[in-house]
Amino acid sequence: MKILAGIFGFIAVVYLAAWLYSLDLLARVGVLLLVVAAAAGLGALTVYCRRAQEQRDRIEEKLDELLNKKGDAK
Repeated sequence: MKILAGIFGFIAVVYLAAWLYSLDLLARVGVLLLVVAAAAGLGALTVYCRRAQEQRDRIEEKLDELLNKKGDAK
């Protein structure tokens, strides 16, 4: 799956480069700034989701421990 995503990402970059080449300098700078902003937002979202997943995993582990202790107490 990662290989397929890499191939499509490379194709998208090639098309983006070709499209940017057809624009004037000011439009290129504007589009590149938008791409950078989108990449930064996506990166922040990825970090947030990873942290939320880690917190969820910790909560599940604690819940399992509590349930095991409750089962042992009976």
